[in-house]
Amino acid sequence: MIFSTQGILLHRLKFSDSKLILKIFTKKFGLQSYLYFVSTSAKKKSVLNLLQPMYMLDMQVYNKEKPGLQKIKEVSASEIFKTIPFDIYKQSLSLFLAEFISKVLEENQTDKDLFDYIFNSVKLLDSENCAVNDFHINFLYHLTEYLGIMPENNYSSSKKIFDLQAAKFIIGYPNHRNFFNESMSRKFYELTKIQSFERSVFKLSNPERRELLQGIINFYNIHLNRPGKLKSLTVLAQVFS
Repeated sequence: MIFSTQGILLHRLKFSDSKLILKIFTKKFGLQSYLYFVSTSAKKKSVLNLLQPMYMLDMQVYNKEKPGLQKIKEVSASEIFKTIPFDIYKQSLSLFLAEFISKVLEENQTDKDLFDYIFNSVKLLDSENCAVNDFHINFLYHLTEYLGIMPENNYSSSKKIFDLQAAKFIIGYPNHRNFFNESMSRKFYELTKIQSFERSVFKLSNPERRELLQGIINFYNIHLNRPGKLKSLTVLAQVFS
């Protein structure tokens, strides 16, 4: 049976000269792996340009209830990007976010609110008013809410240290290494107050940005046991250095 759904491309793997395996987070079926047949026709060749990290797609797919590769019948652009294809910073963010999302989501995890959050966030990334430098950090923080691991926002004059394991601000330092120091805890608290991806007064130096990002990734690893090691993190650090 053929179904229509929107999807966000997370990973593309060449299976053979005529086949690709695409990992796509779909609105209707959650995270799925699809077999896509490559054609030499002009129409099919143009479709390959759409199969990039975080590109948003309208799809017609075959869906089997049993696990395994699904198949795509037709695919087209759901949104035409205006800035992402031409901006090295946004391209590197898309690559990082695609890898991160593909590793933290579970197969067949259907969540329309989560899909809409990611979909609308990518549209904002493509906009002219996006605060690019800190977009990924803001995105990962708010993503915790949809995955059920959002930290407690209990910062106060006495609770100034954010404990990654406890997922909250605490008095003094914990007896383990998974925490932000007082300065970075304050930055993390400022992050929790940002409600929009548009340009804001949130200011980070490059070392602070790297430390805050790595801490948030560690937070995911502690509470979800994933994403683990991220290859795109090195590229991201080089582009934003």
